[in-house]
Amino acid sequence: MRAIIIDNETTIEEHISQVFGKIAEFKLLGNYADPRQGFNEIIEYRPDVVFIEIELNEINGIDLAKAIKKKYKNVSIVLMSMKKEYAVKAFEIEAFDYLLKPLNKCRLAITSNRLQSLMVKRKKEQQIMVCSFGDLQFKWLNGNDYLDVKWRTRKTQELFAYLLHNQQNPVRKDILIEMLWSHVDAEKGQALLYSAIYQIRKTLKDMDCPIEIVSHENTYRLKTNKIKYDVSEWELAMDQLPPLNNNTLSDYIRVIKMYKGAYLDKLDYLWAEAERDLLHSIWSYHIQKVVVFLEERKRYTDIIRIYRYVIEVCPYDENSHFELMKLSNETNNNEAVFHYYKNLEFILREELGTKPDIKIQNWYKYWLEKEALMSD
Repeated sequence: MRAIIIDNETTIEEHISQVFGKIAEFKLLGNYADPRQGFNEIIEYRPDVVFIEIELNEINGIDLAKAIKKKYKNVSIVLMSMKKEYAVKAFEIEAFDYLLKPLNKCRLAITSNRLQSLMVKRKKEQQIMVCSFGDLQFKWLNGNDYLDVKWRTRKTQELFAYLLHNQQNPVRKDILIEMLWSHVDAEKGQALLYSAIYQIRKTLKDMDCPIEIVSHENTYRLKTNKIKYDVSEWELAMDQLPPLNNNTLSDYIRVIKMYKGAYLDKLDYLWAEAERDLLHSIWSYHIQKVVVFLEERKRYTDIIRIYRYVIEVCPYDENSHFELMKLSNETNNNEAVFHYYKNLEFILREELGTKPDIKIQNWYKYWLEKEALMSD
């Protein structure tokens, strides 16, 4: 439990530390008399609980609490004062607790116990999602924060990715050894496999991830235990899409934006290529379906938004750059035509050492010539 105190009284730290310090996982990050400095530290370090004196010198503690809650909703605010009349205002802003000064150790212990219970509840509610779009990552399901996962070796990471790729299906150990350690003899390969499995299990345990690796006879199988997986969630959402119309368009766009990049694209595993191509083609099909729907209704701004999202997650998608160029030309946005072509040209040259497709080059050359004639 990480805490920050904002109070003019220096002895407040001693009172809180004496009670909360008995908690094995309690850590006081700082005690600040300057509310502005305290506010900046809260946004930077995101503590679990903040103790705030209401009658601060420069700002009212209730106003400070409101500002903190606006920036960081998950923090627990404990307000403190020598006056009882602030209690109603404290709970109006949904403060976790309200403490009267001078602080009483027994009363502080009650706050401590309640905070511990809340943290246990939050931990149970936190669910990890495994992500394979773009890169192999783990994130909290109800937020945008990714877990900092440290794989022992690249082979260990690839082994986990391959078991996830074949989730629920057992994979023979000799196949795994041949795929990852074909350069060593069978005995050495088996030892490396066992070591990698041990490291994966340790990594999963360290981040409280319920995924298990089950060994049976001569196979390993990944048991996901109902954990969320972005690819599976996306495929399910695709399957459940209703017929496309004005009322369901937002559902299609939402599902299109669930795709965050080509399957394991940043890791470039050969065994993932077929799945990568399949998922990308399904995504592209739904994009084209939505684009045709929008074209029929002349909703060009919405089409531009979709193609912009495509090049955001797939920067090398030449067709999307080309479509944006043509749409910009149709809406007489010459600056945008120039921008999209030059952006594509730069990305392909710097990252892949190639040039845009000859069809795109010829279209752009013709466009430049036409614009030059019109300007004359």
